[in-house]
Amino acid sequence: MRIIVIGGVAAGMSAAARARRNIKDAEIVVFEQGDVVSFGACGLPYFAGGWFDYSSEMIARTPEKFRDSGIDVRLHQRVIGLHYAARKIRVKDLDTGSETDESFDQLLIATGASPVLPPFPGMNLKNIMTLTKLKDGEILKSALKDPAVKDIVVVEAGFIGIETVEACLHMGK
Repeated sequence: MRIIVIGGVAAGMSAAARARRNIKDAEIVVFEQGDVVSFGACGLPYFAGGWFDYSSEMIARTPEKFRDSGIDVRLHQRVIGLHYAARKIRVKDLDTGSETDESFDQLLIATGASPVLPPFPGMNLKNIMTLTKLKDGEILKSALKDPAVKDIVVVEAGFIGIETVEACLHMGK
C-alpha cells in the first residue's frame, strides 16, 4: 500500500506517523512545499514575544527523524494536480522546477489553512503581517524588537490572536 500525505506540518505529520504505527508495511510519502515539518504553530506568539530565542525549538521532529522511522519526507515539493480516478498526483519540485506523477492507494490532504486578508486599502504596507509559518514568527519577532514599533493591532481573536496580544504586551507594546 502506498499512502501519500500532502502537507507536512502538524496534521500531515501526525497522520503519517499514525499510519506508520498502524500499517507497518505501507510506503508513506509526505510532500511538503516548505522546508520545515512537524512544528507547533501554537508556539509562534511565544517565540515572537521573546519567551524563547530559537524558532527551531518549535520543531517537534526533523525530516530526518521521520525518514529514520520509514516515512519518506520530501521538502520543497508542491502538489499541483490531482487525478483521483487514476490515483495520481502531479508534483513540482520547487528547487528544480521538474514535475513528476506519483501514484497512491490512499491520499490525505493536510495542507492547513491560509490566512484571510481583508481587501482593505493598504494591506500591502510594510508592517501588516500574518502569523502561520515559522518565517512569519521570525518577522514578527524582529518587528517587536524594533523600538520604533509601539502600537500594534491584532485582528483575530482565536488562541493564537490572543496569545499574540499577550506577546506584544510582554514586549512592551
